[in-house]
Amino acid sequence: MMFARMPNLSFIRLYESKFFIYSFSTIILISVCSLFFKSFGFAWNFNLAQVYEVRAQFATKGIPLVGYFVKWVCYVINPLLFSLFWIQKRWVALGAVIFIQLYIFSCAGHKTFIFAFFFVGVFFLIAGKKYSLVCLTAGLAIIVLLGIISNLVIGDLWIPTLFTRRLLFTQPKLYYAYYDFFSQNPKIYLSVHSFFNSLIDYPYDIFPPAKMMGDVLYGKIETSANTGLVGDAYMNFGYIGLFMWAVITGVIIKLIDSLSSGIDIRLASACIAMPMLSLINSALLTNILTHGLGVALLFLYLASSSKFKLKQQRAMEQI
Repeated sequence: MMFARMPNLSFIRLYESKFFIYSFSTIILISVCSLFFKSFGFAWNFNLAQVYEVRAQFATKGIPLVGYFVKWVCYVINPLLFSLFWIQKRWVALGAVIFIQLYIFSCAGHKTFIFAFFFVGVFFLIAGKKYSLVCLTAGLAIIVLLGIISNLVIGDLWIPTLFTRRLLFTQPKLYYAYYDFFSQNPKIYLSVHSFFNSLIDYPYDIFPPAKMMGDVLYGKIETSANTGLVGDAYMNFGYIGLFMWAVITGVIIKLIDSLSSGIDIRLASACIAMPMLSLINSALLTNILTHGLGVALLFLYLASSSKFKLKQQRAMEQI
């Protein structure tokens, strides 16, 4: 709330920033597609029941820098290009972006890569509308209701498994589990998931916190019980961490507001939607570097410099 009341920040605009956006996007897309084709060929698998097997096979390939580039592409670059080409009605280019996203999903097996376009598409349709927040809330409530009905009527759990379990139930459970464990055991003080891991000793075994908590909760060391913003803050610094992470998140949100000024709200939403959603189940510093939040901020800066004022300027200013 404190940062929300502050005026937006101003930045020096970068000349020819549109060229940097397209060049950077093209280089990353070509690199990722080349690495995937070299490792998998034209592999296509859209069976959602087999995503964990596909994901395990993907992990064994050991593709260099894949942990960074793939999520940059699927969380930021492709959603941004998806929204941009939709606005410009460049349907061939839009189809190519969708094809790349589907190809990466079929090789990597991460459901969020498919969910990203659904999520961004919803934002594209309602961003800037008068009742956009009401529509989002109502849409989520409808999905939850459909999941309940499908479970009661036919005993099917696909809808809650795909849309609501991870978002509404798993992460709150993990927040409490992380609090319960680290309130009685040593905090980790940024000894993992940060640049300080070479300076600070990790107080536990060789297993990272997610694997360790998977063992604590489920008795399976191979299970990664990844936590989000709240659990990450508490396991690092306790209650002080909650305040520190809130301040950092407030600064990030203020940067997003400031950099989005003057940009079509649909482009800004597409660029930032998935990295911000990833804060639910990933560490803050990991999200900035690995899950695309830092890249999204860079793209917002470049987009604001190149004046992507395509439509809905007045609606954006009202929000």
